[in-house]
Amino acid sequence: MSWHLEPRHQELLRDEAERFAPAFSAPARREPYLALRRAIEAGEIGDDLGSAFSELLELSIESGAVRHFHGPAGEQTAFTLFRTTPRGQAIDQAVANTNEALRALVGERIEGLTIALVRPGLLRLAIEAGSCQLELELDRNGPHPRSVTVER
Repeated sequence: MSWHLEPRHQELLRDEAERFAPAFSAPARREPYLALRRAIEAGEIGDDLGSAFSELLELSIESGAVRHFHGPAGEQTAFTLFRTTPRGQAIDQAVANTNEALRALVGERIEGLTIALVRPGLLRLAIEAGSCQLELELDRNGPHPRSVTVER
C-alpha cells in the first residue's frame, strides 16, 4: 500500500515529522522519520514507510500536537489518514468485530458490568445481560471480544 498526498496533507505531515524526528536520539530510530519526511516532500509514501507513517500519525494525535498546531480540522485529517494505514484498518476491524459481538446483547437487560485492569495497558470489560455474557479486552489496539456466551 502506498499513500499519495495532497498538498494540504503534505504540509500537516511535514510539520509533524519535523516535530517528532528529533525526539529520537538513536539514529536507527530517527532515520525512518527522516525518510518519511523526504517521502512527504515528494508527495508519495511507500509501503516500506507505512509503520513510520502510522506511528507518526498516532503520536501526533495521541499527544495532542496535531490539534494544538493544526486545529480540529488538522486532527481530523490526521485521523482520517491514520485509518488508511494497516494499523488503523486493524483497529477499525477490531471495532467492527466487537460491535458484532455486542449485537448478542440487543434487547437484553443489563444485569452486570465490571471492568478490571489485567495489566498496564489492558482492561477487561465483562457484561452480563440476560442469557448473554460477554468479555471484551480493551487495549491500544482497540477492543477485542474475549468470550461470548449465549445460554438458550
